[in-house]
Amino acid sequence: MKRQDCPQCGAAITDEKCPYCGAVFCDFSAITLNEPCYIKIKARGSDKEFLIRTKVIPRVMNVTVRPCYAEAMEWYGTIVRQQRITHLEGDIEMQFEMVEDTGGELYKLEELKEGETKWTD
Repeated sequence: MKRQDCPQCGAAITDEKCPYCGAVFCDFSAITLNEPCYIKIKARGSDKEFLIRTKVIPRVMNVTVRPCYAEAMEWYGTIVRQQRITHLEGDIEMQFEMVEDTGGELYKLEELKEGETKWTD
C-alpha cells in the first residue's frame, strides 16, 4: 500500500485531520459546514476515468424529509390517501466552494490507469 501524504503540507496522512497543518480530509459521515477540507471525486469522461482532488468549503446544506402515505382502493374505485404514514424519504443537498490550496492550485486532475482507484502522488 502506497503512503498517502497531506496535499497541504506533505506530512503522512494518518487520520481525518493532518496533525501538522490541520487540513481536514472529508469523511462524508463527518462534514463540518464552513470549514475547509479536501474532497476527492472519481469521475468518468470521454471513456476515461479521472480523480479530481480539490480543497473546498462546504457552504450550504438543505435537508428535505417527506412522508410517504399508504394508498388504498375505496369500494367505488377511487384511490384515497390515508392519513397513515408508511415511511419517510429524504434528500441532503450540499454545495462546495472550491478554494486554492497552499500551493495556489484550485484542483488537481489525474487520469486513472485501468483498474487504478487512488492517487499516485
